[in-house]
Amino acid sequence: MTQTLDKTYTIGIDLGGTKIHVVACDQNGQVLARARRDTKQWKGREAVIDRMVSMVEDLLADNDLPRRDLLGVGIGAPGLVDPDSGILYSSVMLPGWYDVPLAATLGGRLRTDIVVDNDANAAAYGEWWIGAGRGANTLVCLTIGTGIGGGLIINGQLYRGPDGTASEFGHMSIEYDGIECICGSRGCLGMLASGTAMARMAREAIESGRKTAMTSLVKGQIQHITGEIVAQAAEQGDPLAGEIVDQIARYLGIGIANLVNIFNPDKVVLSGGVAQIGDRLFNRVREEAEKRSFDVPFRRVQILPASLGLDAGAIGMAGILRMTLANV
Repeated sequence: MTQTLDKTYTIGIDLGGTKIHVVACDQNGQVLARARRDTKQWKGREAVIDRMVSMVEDLLADNDLPRRDLLGVGIGAPGLVDPDSGILYSSVMLPGWYDVPLAATLGGRLRTDIVVDNDANAAAYGEWWIGAGRGANTLVCLTIGTGIGGGLIINGQLYRGPDGTASEFGHMSIEYDGIECICGSRGCLGMLASGTAMARMAREAIESGRKTAMTSLVKGQIQHITGEIVAQAAEQGDPLAGEIVDQIARYLGIGIANLVNIFNPDKVVLSGGVAQIGDRLFNRVREEAEKRSFDVPFRRVQILPASLGLDAGAIGMAGILRMTLANV
């Protein structure tokens, strides 16, 4: 089996609410080719599935990758996933996607083995395999973008839980009576420290009369403010944007302190667009986490930015697929 696997490449798909990212990887995680397109989820589930299929087919054709050497395709999906059946139970990022048989559907279309997992599990595995989490025995990964996803490696193994739904750290409630989350709970970390949260905080502050350079960055159309706009303005020294970055850093620090106390990890890796803000974010996250963590586990843990960038989830799924088939 090992000799056969070494001669093949795998494809990983990171299916997001706004973007689909696809990579082809060799057995060492080296990216051979990549592609990225808008999800266009408003066109419906079947259109998104068609888009994933065409992206894989185009990637093979455009990069002269022989189909005979394709080991399979791994799909990281944003939501509750059963890795054994390849079914996406539900997804708050893909409204209307319930009990979707992704493995069976794409397997039939692409005529290859398909493995499906949660997208944040995939990012965690990618960072642990060849990224910032390499060498960690126990790793916590938070993927911070539109929402917050989580992945957990324990003793060198991806931990999914008996139903495949573990590590939903973004739905850890840290404010008892906080803002209502799309999951139905309140005060969830994802509603307080994600890119979406940053944009909401900015719009609310502007509507209350605060002045900020963010308004000019979106030409007065404050509904177009995103987490990226807030981060850009903060980097340029905008006071309101800086306050928002500090606030989400405090929330992240609280959440991370909980995870440090519970799991005693070697590393906590922050992935996704928000994690790219840099030192201002990480310094404040570490300060808050230290105040709220036990001394012993905090002395051990490293809180680090991810190193794989936008490739993390797709590379992780390519690796999960290879690992899964090697163990069959």
